[in-house]
Amino acid sequence: MERTRDTVVQVKAIDADDPNTDNGQVRYTLPNGQTSGLFEINYETGVITSKVSSLDRETKSQYVVVVRAQDMKGRESGCIATTSVAITITDANDNIASFTKRKYEISVPENLKVNEKIGVLELIDLDEDENKQPIFSIPSGTGNVFSTEPSKDNDCILVLKQALDYETQNNYTFTVRVEERLEFDPAENLNVANTTAQVTIKVTDVDEPPVFTLSVYNFSVPEEQMEKTILGRIQARDPDGIRNRIKYSILETGLPFRIDPTSGQLSVLSRLDREVEEQHMFKVKAEEENGGLASFAEVFVKVLDINDNPPELTANDIFVC
Repeated sequence: MERTRDTVVQVKAIDADDPNTDNGQVRYTLPNGQTSGLFEINYETGVITSKVSSLDRETKSQYVVVVRAQDMKGRESGCIATTSVAITITDANDNIASFTKRKYEISVPENLKVNEKIGVLELIDLDEDENKQPIFSIPSGTGNVFSTEPSKDNDCILVLKQALDYETQNNYTFTVRVEERLEFDPAENLNVANTTAQVTIKVTDVDEPPVFTLSVYNFSVPEEQMEKTILGRIQARDPDGIRNRIKYSILETGLPFRIDPTSGQLSVLSRLDREVEEQHMFKVKAEEENGGLASFAEVFVKVLDINDNPPELTANDIFVC
């Protein structure tokens, strides 16, 4: 609502007759029935002003009024001229932006990256675009997982600020609020505007690869151990919470070790000799049994020395003087 009783415009008629006589004395009127009595004109000066305290651009943005100028001080014997005046109502920021819906539901994959956009809550503002100046906020309830920012069109963009995990929490419900610094308060549409919206974020599950309990496994074993000697267990879990069986395997071939494909138990497959190789390094793969995603971990096996070699003289003949 554009509130004003200010001057709108001044019209002036020129009369070539002597201005010191009635022949040159012009008076101004607005013929009856125009603009529902919204405007009036000063009889002598021709200044048009609004008769009301408020003009609503959103209801009607332009009016055309006919002005009549009559000399002889407006008497019936005077000559008459008319002109049309177009009055355009300029916009003021007097309507608060409103969400197009009271409730929004958005699905988001759990692997969405932080600072990525989740979705847009559209607004409608009865004012012109330059007067669409919303301020968004999330009062509480999300633990700073989400934030808001304005779009190029000044709609509300929801942004992810913390990583999501379907297995930890798969549903968020919170409120988004919109405010504006209006030129006039209260807003004309305050009683009908949706200044708050309830947002429900549904986190969708994304298949994730198995996760090892360690990224690197270290074992040690004395050399000359018997076949099937157990070194330890390598473990991985399914982060999706589904009890998918995990299958273990050693990537490299020809190693003196084996891993149980079901339990992840690592054992000696053949004789170890520290004098041949004192440390073995290889990778173990953990894969979903259904042929799904896989992860890898490094394994180090240190072969410990035992007293299994007698001393040897470096020469066959020793001479003592």
